[in-house]
Amino acid sequence: MSTDSAATLPAQEIEIADAIDKLDDTFTGVASRPPNSIVEMDYRIAGFPVRLRIVGDDLAADIDRSLCHLRVPDGIDPALTVEVWDEEVAGPAFWTRWPEEVDFYGNVSVTPDARYVLHQRESTVMLLDRQANRITGCVRKRSLLFLDERARPFHRLLSIWLDDQDVQFIHAALAIAENEGMLFVGSGGSGKSTSSVASFLEGFHFLSDDFVALAQTETGQMIGHSLYATCLIANDHISRFPALAEIAHKPNHDIEHKSVAYLSDHPSGRFARETPISAVILPRVVDQPRTTYRPAKSMEAMLALAPSSIIILPGAAPRSLDKLGDLVTTVPAFWLELGHDVGEIGPTVRRISREVAGNA
Repeated sequence: MSTDSAATLPAQEIEIADAIDKLDDTFTGVASRPPNSIVEMDYRIAGFPVRLRIVGDDLAADIDRSLCHLRVPDGIDPALTVEVWDEEVAGPAFWTRWPEEVDFYGNVSVTPDARYVLHQRESTVMLLDRQANRITGCVRKRSLLFLDERARPFHRLLSIWLDDQDVQFIHAALAIAENEGMLFVGSGGSGKSTSSVASFLEGFHFLSDDFVALAQTETGQMIGHSLYATCLIANDHISRFPALAEIAHKPNHDIEHKSVAYLSDHPSGRFARETPISAVILPRVVDQPRTTYRPAKSMEAMLALAPSSIIILPGAAPRSLDKLGDLVTTVPAFWLELGHDVGEIGPTVRRISREVAGNA
């Protein structure tokens, strides 16, 4: 892009045009520098084949720990390609203008034709080309990554790409208990993560702690897809789950008060890629000794699920609301009232699943 043409564009458009020019060419350049090499891994994410090409062995290992339960044999024809390099390992790239002031979750820019989406953070810059089905980006330094970047690599741009494929990111946790898909929903602090972790330790198949990819079949059945085999645990709650304390990694920044656990490191962990959703569970912490459950109304389930899920993809709100409405009106919902003993959560979820199966 010439200087004259760039000068006629708004500052945001200059920035994203610069990113398109530089990021698109830089990956091949850094990969060819000795002794750099590309680590290539194939996954199936929400039913779609995705190929990751990473320069930086440690960065590749970190990302794979989040996604390894979704690995598939090499050689698939990818629907989406993600190419990322670790600048600390691969050396400085053409992209050198790291933003000095960004929001905690980063700045997002979109070209007028909506083809390109640029997501900049203090530690990463990522560009989605929606036409070419490609994400290209750079990690400034692994030690600068925020918790959500470590637990959920590329999740912001991946959510946009999946929405293009009619698969919706929702803010929820998911586990399979007694062959029934249990979707845990609620705002931060409701006990959603606590419930999913307790279910994992109970021996249920784990699909998600925080984000689920929601798809609807032609017959109207709702399918929940696993995304990341990780969970974020508040540092003052880790003691409640001694089995996870050994695989929890501390945050990189003082402003973060959680740790990330790669559940694939747990020796007896069980995982699944997808499941039909059989019930929506609304956890909430109550001051009582026992963990109990009771029926919930579909509107209560909608109010617990929709606000935080729609915020993820505000541009898709009408269609997203329709899909969430179909979900809460086609499966039963239950309040899960979390008592003092987290050891009771898993058995209580098991009882819910058996009730759902008995009423099917």
